Amino acid sequence: MYMIAHYRFRSNDLIKKCDWKENFPVDQLVDDNNHILKFKSKKEALETLENWGINTYIALQEGVRVEMIQ
Repeated sequence: MYMIAHYRFRSNDLIKKCDWKENFPVDQLVDDNNHILKFKSKKEALETLENWGINTYIALQEGVRVEMIQ
């Protein structure tokens, strides 16, 4: 499963130095019930963004990431 996240930092090095905790500086896409949107594949997640009219190239440059979750 995959989720779409947006990091508030611009530097991947800074992200790696941060400890993961409940208030880690990241926003995740959620549904109306505040549950994380989950996708079966990375491709499906990116296609969903494109269907919503989001330019994925720009989004990925601005800190959006598709990450594997369990």
